[in-house]
Amino acid sequence: MQSSRVFVGHFKRIQHVQHVHANLDKEVGRGLVLYMHSSLQADEVHFNTEFEQTLFIKLKINNSENMLYGLVYRSPYDNTEDKNKQLRDLLSEAASDAYSQCVIMGTSIIPQ
Repeated sequence: MQSSRVFVGHFKRIQHVQHVHANLDKEVGRGLVLYMHSSLQADEVHFNTEFEQTLFIKLKINNSENMLYGLVYRSPYDNTEDKNKQLRDLLSEAASDAYSQCVIMGTSIIPQ
């Protein structure tokens, strides 16, 4: 199996593709990588959260609209009340009125 770092390196060679990544150099989790067309104007967004496995970017749609696009990974084995609260706080902050559109994708993210 290839590491995420090697995987990212292969995609750097594809024409018109850029990427943003989080947690690839940490011992926590496995890391997140988001690939997008190089024509997109994207800025990484950081929220005031203790939830670690996240990656958010702001995409400029036009002069008056921005989209928040996020990746969130929540391990199915990390189902503590503390982690659930951190995730709820993160999703509340991400759903603020600062963005005209919001897309959040992930694995096992919604607490029961």
